[in-house]
Amino acid sequence: MAINTTAKGVPFDMARFVQNNQDEVALGNMAVNARGDILGKGGKIEVKRDEVVRSYYRETPASTIETPLSGISLEPAPTLKEIDDPMDEPDTNVVEEIEPIEEEKKPTARKKTRK
Repeated sequence: MAINTTAKGVPFDMARFVQNNQDEVALGNMAVNARGDILGKGGKIEVKRDEVVRSYYRETPASTIETPLSGISLEPAPTLKEIDDPMDEPDTNVVEEIEPIEEEKKPTARKKTRK
């Protein structure tokens, strides 16, 4: 077990602290102790943490879905040379370029300078 040090340099064993306080009621709005057991009235354990974890994994579906390989083509994927490149064909929808119109320059007001 690793022993950590506090900001003041005092050695502190977090693993031992957790082990010694696992039956204490946890802070917050959930009725659980520090270990994760669900507590009832008077702080008595109603459901142990192990049962909570087991029921979660029993009720939650697996994150991966097994799919059969039937119906999947085993042919190799086409290479880039086999795919039609749209850049090779000339684009017939191109509009002719229009020359930009130059706006007339307005005279700018000059500041009067003192001599």
